[in-house]
Amino acid sequence: GAKEVLGGAGLLFGGLRGILASGLEEGDDDDDGFLMNLILPASALALFVLTVLVTPANIYMFTHGAVMGDDMPPLDTSFHAVRFAVQVALLSLLLALAKDSFFFAWGDELD
Repeated sequence: GAKEVLGGAGLLFGGLRGILASGLEEGDDDDDGFLMNLILPASALALFVLTVLVTPANIYMFTHGAVMGDDMPPLDTSFHAVRFAVQVALLSLLLALAKDSFFFAWGDELD
């Protein structure tokens, strides 16, 4: 739980920082440093890895009919299909965000 909250906060902070920085005029120099530019991609990459690490538990839940509580009935196959689709979309989004953000964090350093 705490890792997801920290990762989400990092994504939110990085996104808001980008939005606020885009409102500055070109003459303003708002270079907060290389490490500040890594918050967004590092958060996206951490959430990507965390999602990959919990994927086997989701697969086990599907293949073994695991339930979330003693009094809960087994989950329908459509629930697992929707969760799998959402997880693939989330992984794709986080990987694209991490790759693009890492490139832009290094972009000025490569010139």
